[in-house]
Amino acid sequence: MEKIFGTCLGWDLIDAALERIRSDKQLEKTFLADLQHLCDDEDTFQWPLDDPHYCLVLGLLKKYYDRLISKLSEDEDQNQDEEDGADWWKSVE
Repeated sequence: MEKIFGTCLGWDLIDAALERIRSDKQLEKTFLADLQHLCDDEDTFQWPLDDPHYCLVLGLLKKYYDRLISKLSEDEDQNQDEEDGADWWKSVE
């Protein structure tokens, strides 16, 4: 197995899957459309179970997307709180 997959199975497989996607323009377009569909409507997304490495990369990028959106939302909420606090003097009469 080591001769086939290398010493670090997880990241080597992910790197190989990413390289395969990057090197094929049609596959890259399909991947981006799949990722958009997964992020927009996870419930209707049909996982391509015949390609587990493709699914792994989709899942990782979806997780990253979810974390990014969550972080942006937290930052926006924090900025809103700071803006509300900065306007305290407007309510004082």
